[in-house]
Amino acid sequence: MPVQVRQANLPYWYNTYTLKIASAIAVNMQPRMGVIPLNKKVKSIDVDIELVNNYDSVINGSLALAVPAGWKTVPQQTPFSFNRAGEKSNFTIKILMAGIEEKNYSVRATATANGKAYTQGYELISHRDIDQVVLYHPAVANIKGMNVTVAPGIHIGYVMGVGDEVPSCLRQLGAPVQLLSSSDLASDRLSPYDVIM
Repeated sequence: MPVQVRQANLPYWYNTYTLKIASAIAVNMQPRMGVIPLNKKVKSIDVDIELVNNYDSVINGSLALAVPAGWKTVPQQTPFSFNRAGEKSNFTIKILMAGIEEKNYSVRATATANGKAYTQGYELISHRDIDQVVLYHPAVANIKGMNVTVAPGIHIGYVMGVGDEVPSCLRQLGAPVQLLSSSDLASDRLSPYDVIM
């Protein structure tokens, strides 16, 4: 039978989970999708990276992005250090794009520690009385050059979906986006928006 572990979840007693196996360092990257207008004067994007330590001791390493030829990252390498399992660190790296075409580009994050390269992250989905599920994903951002013009002064109201990355892409295009709640939709406060998505 699968190996199981118990965790206290007071006042609900204990939860039993199947033992999960993860790499020593998890690399979670946001956004996973980017859109850059071709007519943008300064073509750049900020990438947020969360490192999660699963190593049971001190571990040191460096974080770097692999970008297409001609692009640069600031900083080029970022050192990290963890003392115990469960620690997390967050980093922001700016990508500067010298020339971009109307096509798809890939940016890959790699955390290197103890002579090993870690290029995968995960999300832990956990609900009471249900076994945990781990969703693994590569630490890759897909960036697309797009020939698009945003109407000046446009105001967008957006209704968020699960795992929705469209609002961040709209902001990357230079369009201001306001996330709307259910109470916003139930009210008459929608007149400031030119479009509701």
